[in-house]
Amino acid sequence: MVVGAGRGPLVAAAIRAARTAGEVITLYAVEKNPNALVTLHSRKRREAEWADVQIIDSDMREWRTEARADILVSELLG
Repeated sequence: MVVGAGRGPLVAAAIRAARTAGEVITLYAVEKNPNALVTLHSRKRREAEWADVQIIDSDMREWRTEARADILVSELLG
């Protein structure tokens, strides 16, 4: 999971790391900024390696899920 995904640089890095390790992943990109969400959805449409990215339109503090993460990544500013 990448929480506070922004426009996707950490998502792209996680995808590259999984590919390098030979792992198949499902990645949750949680983002609340509507402008950043437009970019995330655009990247998911354009970039084949983003096929297994689930984009979650939510504040990470309010998102509730049954999914469990093996790795949680965040680069919060402020």
